Amino acid sequence: MNEMQTILSDTVTRLFTDRVTQELRESAEKGQWPDALWKAVEEGGLTLPQIPEARGGGGGSWQDAYIVVAAAGRFAVPLPIPETMVAAWLLSDCGLDVPTGPLTVAPVRAGERLSLAADGSGRHLSGVATRVPWGRAARHVVVLADDQVALVGAGSARVEPDLNLALEPRDTLAWDRATVLAAAPATALPAGAIPLAGALVRSAQMAGGLEYLLAQTVRHVSERKQFGRAIGSFQAINTTSLCWPGTRLQRESRLRAPSARPTAGTRRSRSPRPRSAPARRPGSARVSRISATARSASRTSTRCTS
Repeated sequence: MNEMQTILSDTVTRLFTDRVTQELRESAEKGQWPDALWKAVEEGGLTLPQIPEARGGGGGSWQDAYIVVAAAGRFAVPLPIPETMVAAWLLSDCGLDVPTGPLTVAPVRAGERLSLAADGSGRHLSGVATRVPWGRAARHVVVLADDQVALVGAGSARVEPDLNLALEPRDTLAWDRATVLAAAPATALPAGAIPLAGALVRSAQMAGGLEYLLAQTVRHVSERKQFGRAIGSFQAINTTSLCWPGTRLQRESRLRAPSARPTAGTRRSRSPRPRSAPARRPGSARVSRISATARSASRTSTRCTS
């Protein structure tokens, strides 16, 4: 981490520590949009750190984006920060300007297709996209349709609200000849750009969440006492098997962050990652290792309390 990234990390940590309270999370779970928090994040330049300055971003890299997204996962920030980053990347790499406000992307589920049609009044979008993250809250939606990246405004779709297990919006959006505000060929993007970039930012969020859980676990086993001493001093608990998943996932996620964009005019059938990254489904092996460790931890806890 260089000096500027250290400053970025300190800035985002300080902001989330001050602003992201339990009360704010609970109000967001009830459907209240945290507008003041979004404004603070956007005004601080934390929503577009990897976007070129010419497109309204911070001129940094995906390494900078990782810092922000991991912090968002660590603090459970109820905002579409990762979705905005991915949407802005799609627009920027296709030569389109990035609008202000929260963004999201569609479609996000395999097999779903949207269509564009042109007539004398311009281009129009039609189709249905399900489980769109933060669909009702986004000011604009960036869609991939007919090998085009297109931008449509809020209110152009019929919204069927839904939630995920974290009580975050995962909505169905239906467009019927909605006006397209801007569009460009998607030739500069890798094939499967939305799911691959989505996996990238979700992995970063997971890394941040695991970092928080690890810190809470270490705190608990240091403070909780059994038989007159901290439970963390028992050999069954004082083991590295509980400590490596979060740090390893964090390190691997950072190493997989794309350091360069695909060359304009080409399509790559792989995710926006360094060339040294193995060609496998992002996160699958790490999730399996984390699940195995969690099961091991559960067995250990049962033995210690029985």
